[in-house]
Amino acid sequence: MKAPAWLSFTHVGRRYFGSSYLTKKLKTINDRALKYHEDYIKSLDILEGKNRSVMKEIFPNKKSEINDLFFQRCASSNSDDKSKVTENLDDDVDLLDLHKSEKGEYQQEMKRMILDEFGCVRVVHNDILEEEADCMLIPMVSNFVPLSGFGAYVLHRGGRELVKEIFITIKTLIKKRIDVLNEHREEYLSGSKDKLSSEKEFKKMAENAKSLQVGDVILSKPHNVSDKVKLLAFLIMPYFWQGNNYVSSNKLRYSFSSALKQLNELCISSVILPDMASGIYGYAPSSSSHILLDEAVESILQIGATVPLYNLNSISIVDKDINTCKTFSEALEDVSRNYLPHKKVLPAPKYWNVVNRRLLEIPSNVIHFCRRHNKISFRKYHGIIRRKFQHYYSNIRPFKWRASRVIEPNPFLVYQNSGEPSSYQYGPKSYYYKGVSHTLYNIGKKGLVNIRVGRHGRLQALKSVSNISLETKPRL
Repeated sequence: MKAPAWLSFTHVGRRYFGSSYLTKKLKTINDRALKYHEDYIKSLDILEGKNRSVMKEIFPNKKSEINDLFFQRCASSNSDDKSKVTENLDDDVDLLDLHKSEKGEYQQEMKRMILDEFGCVRVVHNDILEEEADCMLIPMVSNFVPLSGFGAYVLHRGGRELVKEIFITIKTLIKKRIDVLNEHREEYLSGSKDKLSSEKEFKKMAENAKSLQVGDVILSKPHNVSDKVKLLAFLIMPYFWQGNNYVSSNKLRYSFSSALKQLNELCISSVILPDMASGIYGYAPSSSSHILLDEAVESILQIGATVPLYNLNSISIVDKDINTCKTFSEALEDVSRNYLPHKKVLPAPKYWNVVNRRLLEIPSNVIHFCRRHNKISFRKYHGIIRRKFQHYYSNIRPFKWRASRVIEPNPFLVYQNSGEPSSYQYGPKSYYYKGVSHTLYNIGKKGLVNIRVGRHGRLQALKSVSNISLETKPRL
């Protein structure tokens, strides 16, 4: 009797640890991971039984279905089985498309941001293969072997010809990089004093040049993917978990902006793309949508370019999921408030300060007095605070965080050009004086509640004002 696969896996993966606290903690983490792997492999063994079609409805497993698509079973060599495979081939291809939603009517264009004389950015709820454009931008992993997602769906739809063309372009790109490194090898080694370390660094650079990096773009013909697109561009995407939140967002911003820059240099006018960063790459649409739309607008406007090229004038984000399109539409509205002049907003207190400002006329004798070069000296009392009450209100209180600052309502937003109330407003904050939701002017009165951290690590409010002169230094 053959032992199950998960039993041999647990026997191999078992480790032995010491008796200290850290090793015990490591042991619990290892045991927990092994248990999760056991449950996962058990679920795969269940799907291999006789009632496979019935168990799939109870335990849907995407990976098992994809394995069935790529690796056909040996038992399906009969003619009847082959006919069944060919009949269900179109249904199996859709398993790779994780963006596929329920069949229904699409809402087409949901949001449009028009940049006068430059172009537009759109959010479209539709099948991306039915949209017309010069180029389709497709997210792809660095080894070009995606297990699932839109990239795997495009490769399977394009067939052998598409894969062959992609790998030829990858080989030529890597060969060019290695040739450029070899040309400048002597300059690199002669410029450094330590030859051993420089040779090691050069070898690392040569090894990195043999693989695709984040931000590389591989171009190919559309083949059988879509008749409405002239060019396919595969972008090597970063992963969200490769670094912290700041590093991963910068990687996504760099890769997408570099791809749009290359397409702009190729005189491409319109680009369509799906939700690039979601799925296997780990980015949430709520955060990645702002990054993608920001870079799309900047590439059309050529904000950071020293020599601008205005070839790219249309970028469309197309997705089948209605919730993803709604997220991108809201993000596009936020981005438009930063770039469109008629949608820029200002807080009402700041707007009225700018509108009501007056020009102060200074007499000529005052200006002549200020231009005099003879030195005017004033007495300085270093460290002596004579008016503690005034010193607290002028130097300390404006910079001190208090509970009243947290509960203080948000300012009312108005349009920068007209002063009319904006359609977008911050949410009201509860528990404020007389239920005021927004402020038109700066609030003068603020509470004097001090916040301290107690010995148990909790925030405590104290009504009595402490001796501030002993705790802080005067601002001289």
